[in-house]
Amino acid sequence: MIVFYYPFQGDPAVWALSFAGTPTWRSFYPSGTTPPGREGHFAFYDPVRDRMVVFGGEDHNQYKNDVWALNLSGSPSWIELTPSGTPPPPRVGPAVIYDPTWKRMILFGGSVSYNDLRNDAWELTVSETPTWRRWRRPVARRRNVPGRRRSTILRANG
Repeated sequence: MIVFYYPFQGDPAVWALSFAGTPTWRSFYPSGTTPPGREGHFAFYDPVRDRMVVFGGEDHNQYKNDVWALNLSGSPSWIELTPSGTPPPPRVGPAVIYDPTWKRMILFGGSVSYNDLRNDAWELTVSETPTWRRWRRPVARRRNVPGRRRSTILRANG
C-alpha cells in the first residue's frame, strides 16, 4: 500500500506498507519534481505501468486538476503527466475507481468550489498517451444523481 501526503508546510511524504511477514511502514523520497502541496486529491494504482497516479485536490488558494505519476519500478520518481483532451474542472473529493479492463480511471463528482457539488463523470485513459474524456450524462430512470463529494465507487460485474 502506498500513501502520498503533502502538507502545505514541510516535506512531502510517501509511505509504503509491506504486507510480507510482519506489516512494516517505510518512508521514501522519490526523485523528480514533487507535486505541489495539496489535500482532497485522489490517487489510484496503475498496475500496467507500476505507478501511482494522483489527480486534483486543493492548496490553500485554489483547486487543482493536474495529473502526476509516481513511478514505482526501479528507483521511484515523480513526473507530471499532460493528458490530451479537455480536463475536468479543478476539484476536490471526487469518487474514483480504476477500471483494469479498459485501463482507465473513472471519476465522478467532487466539488469545484465550496458550495458547487458536481455530478459529472470523466475518464482518464492511462495508456502511453493519457487522454481525458467527459462521459455523457446517463439517462436516469427517476432523477439524476445529486452532486457528491467524498463518496465511494465500487466496481461490480455486469
